[in-house]
Amino acid sequence: MSHNPKTIAIIPARIGSDEVYAKVLVDIGGKPVIQHAYERAKESGVFDEILIAADHERITESAEGFGAKTYLTKMQHICGTDRCAEAAREVFPGAKIVVNVQADEPFINPRMLPVVIEPLINEDSWQMVTLCCRCVDEKAKEFIFNPKVVKSVKTSRALYFSRSVIPFPRSDREIRYFQHIGVYAYRMEDLQRFAEYGPSELELAEELEQLRALEMEMRVKAVETDLDYPRISIDTQEDIEKARALFNSETT
Repeated sequence: MSHNPKTIAIIPARIGSDEVYAKVLVDIGGKPVIQHAYERAKESGVFDEILIAADHERITESAEGFGAKTYLTKMQHICGTDRCAEAAREVFPGAKIVVNVQADEPFINPRMLPVVIEPLINEDSWQMVTLCCRCVDEKAKEFIFNPKVVKSVKTSRALYFSRSVIPFPRSDREIRYFQHIGVYAYRMEDLQRFAEYGPSELELAEELEQLRALEMEMRVKAVETDLDYPRISIDTQEDIEKARALFNSETT
């Protein structure tokens, strides 16, 4: 590994949660949730370094147990990207590109991670890059009305993200809906500017950190991908049971 890494992944994690305390430490198939996220980031093969940035020693100790590099952050960060900014600044100040990989998504597709980095390498115009996928089948369309599922409206750039139904189906005309995938890539200077700006009005209203970037008028690219994966984010006991059942079905 380079001592002056150019591209790093940071997996931000917090001990608290609305419903499941220490959810990133929940066992899925013999490993904590966060270990699954770490191993998938590692499997992508695109990062010079991978760091777990957590607000509690229970998480850092667990992560060090499976060989991860860790950093203990402040407790008070309002979102994962703010936690990433602190860790990147303190541990890898010379990094060029920083990718925020969600700690509570054990099934993230590793092949998505090169996709979110590519626009920052090949184009100068983007300040943040994220991913989305089109909702195409009937089951996916059911997600549109679920506030846990974040929707994206985009052209080549992201126009808005919401828990509400966007665009709203005012008539029977067919509408293209996109589900947001919560992976974020930044250049280091834009990540630090994001953190320095502080929480924004829309961000607090919808509890979506990516809205801060839009309110800052950052140029945000939403890359459409057809790479799929089981989109299970560990937030509730029901999510835990779904994840365990899926893991067992994939390994039997």
